[in-house]
Amino acid sequence: MFDFIKELLQDPIFTGVFGVLVGGLLGHRFALGRDKRKEYNEVIIPVREALIDQLYKLNDDIFDSGIDETHLLRLQANLNVQKFKRIETQYDNYQELRDKAGERDMYGQFTKNDEYFELYKKSAETLLNELHLK
Repeated sequence: MFDFIKELLQDPIFTGVFGVLVGGLLGHRFALGRDKRKEYNEVIIPVREALIDQLYKLNDDIFDSGIDETHLLRLQANLNVQKFKRIETQYDNYQELRDKAGERDMYGQFTKNDEYFELYKKSAETLLNELHLK
């Protein structure tokens, strides 16, 4: 039995075919990984851009609505269940703090609640850190 395997491994045709098959399978596997990473990043980038833009505005004390449910729905399609649940929990916290961060009067002027506004900024930063690129 071992003699047969030894002869087979010394046969240049078999080793060539075997090498091509293994290389093809590994190459295909890595290509699939690149495709999944690319799809993930294509979904994450718009949400990250919206959060980064919002954080710049919040640092200048400008209230912006930030991300919403549509951003979250796009994420749900491309993330695994555990990762999505973590992000959804952080989004719920973010949403609650956004509602408490201040209010607009009938003229559209925003009056902020300093305590919740700072917590809201920290929540946006935490959500941004969770949405890292691959």
